[in-house]
Formats: sequence, C-alpha cells, structure tokens
Amino acid sequence: MRFLLLIGLTILASCGSGDKKQDTATPSLTNQVETPQAAPALPISSPASQTPPPADFKMPDFAPLYPGAKIQSLNSASDDSNHEVRLLTTDDAAKVVAFYRDRFAAAGMKKTSEFLSGGTAMMSAIGKDRQASIAITKETGHNAVIVTYSGE
Repeated sequence: MRFLLLIGLTILASCGSGDKKQDTATPSLTNQVETPQAAPALPISSPASQTPPPADFKMPDFAPLYPGAKIQSLNSASDDSNHEVRLLTTDDAAKVVAFYRDRFAAAGMKKTSEFLSGGTAMMSAIGKDRQASIAITKETGHNAVIVTYSGE
C-alpha cells in the first residue's frame, strides 16, 4: 500500500515541469492597477442644433402634432423614410399618452408597448406598413415629447 502511495506522489510531482504559464482566465497577482480607457466621445445633438421644420411641414394623421404643442425640431432620414419630431407641451405625460394611444388605434395600429411612470412615458405602435412611437420627458416648466414615425 505504501508503495502505491509513493508511486502516486511521484507521478503528481512529475506533472509540474519547470515552465509555468499564466492562466489567462486567472488574474495576475500584481499590485499594478489597470487604468480604464475612456470611451470615445459621441456627438450630442442639442435641441438648438437640430433642424427646425420647413414652413409646409405636416405630421401624418397616424402620428399627428399634439394639440397646443410647439415643434422644437425635426430630424428626418435622407430618404424621408423615418422622422423624429421634438415637441414641447405643458400637458402632463398621461394626457399626451392618451391622445397618441387614441390616434394610433384610430389609424389601425396595434400598440406594442406602453410605459408611464413619474411623469415620463414611452409608447409604440405598428400596423399597415407604419410604425410610430413617443417618448416623454420632464423638463423645466414643460414636457418634451419625441414622436418618431415611418410609413405613410
């Protein structure tokens, strides 16, 4: 029995050769601290730098201009397939969501998501080769409503 134990220990001792390799999954045991690299800065488009809508701009019936809201900016894809309109209103988020929920349904669109909490909201709908969504955020003295849509 002692002989078998001695053979087993000899085999285990011979497994470790002189070259030691660092396991890449195991962190190195040094006192060096890696400095995180900063992410590259992304351009931030401020409302003042966005394009104001042309005088003849009209939002579609399935995603209309919210009553009493002021259009702050308009961003459209180069092929006019997607649009993003930023609106300002003093109405609360629940009232704005109810308005767009009714308009999306009247246009035959099915609501795909809805979220309302703490004065902010999001909602989206799809149907008849159309897509639309709204996002509402509180700002000082008003709510910003971002309406995105595509289709006819």
